[in-house]
Amino acid sequence: MLPTCAKVEAKGYLEQLLAEGARKLLQAAIENEVAEYLQDQSNRRTESGERNVVRNGHLNDAFVFAGPSEMITKGVT
Repeated sequence: MLPTCAKVEAKGYLEQLLAEGARKLLQAAIENEVAEYLQDQSNRRTESGERNVVRNGHLNDAFVFAGPSEMITKGVT
């Protein structure tokens, strides 16, 4: 049987692993949604002929609190 200290460390590691996996999935989903939206809007133009919808880059990382732990997400615009 594992000592209590080892159980706490294992739980902490598993929580970190799950949080990192969730962050990566969330980031990929947001990136895909942004890419689809930009593709759908690529034909929209202003009166002067410029694209109406463009991606301006990335924002700073943000903390998202979800469940028992926090995640850092890469910002997108």
